[in-house]
Amino acid sequence: METKIKRLAVDDYGEITRLWAISGIPYDSRDQDSRERVTRDMSGSNCAWFGFLADDHMVGVVTVRYDGRRGWVERLGVDPDYRGEDIAGQLLTACERWCSRFGEVVICCLIDERNGPAMDCLAKAGYRYEPTIKYWSTDEQVDI
Repeated sequence: METKIKRLAVDDYGEITRLWAISGIPYDSRDQDSRERVTRDMSGSNCAWFGFLADDHMVGVVTVRYDGRRGWVERLGVDPDYRGEDIAGQLLTACERWCSRFGEVVICCLIDERNGPAMDCLAKAGYRYEPTIKYWSTDEQVDI
């Protein structure tokens, strides 16, 4: 099997949402996960999307962004048929490398607690779970 990691583009949106669906990552294609929103993210210099290809078939996906202080890994998903092959670990490494261009960066991961495979990957990679931090957000976009 030939494998590679590639930087994703808007044309990959269908494959991204397919992978989210089969890997159990909840998404809302009408709002923050819409094609338009993903397009905007991909066009910025502070965000990257990576896909893991096995024989030219995308079997893993992740996004990473830099907020000026930290790198944030989000939406890490791997096709269940390909789990256990270190695909998530390789995608995580791609995110770390991308963040390194900003200097020494603390990398944080936003992972839904229902995404056990992603949390297992992070633990295996040496990331520390911080149970005292609680994530808060608004229900809708706030216009400022």
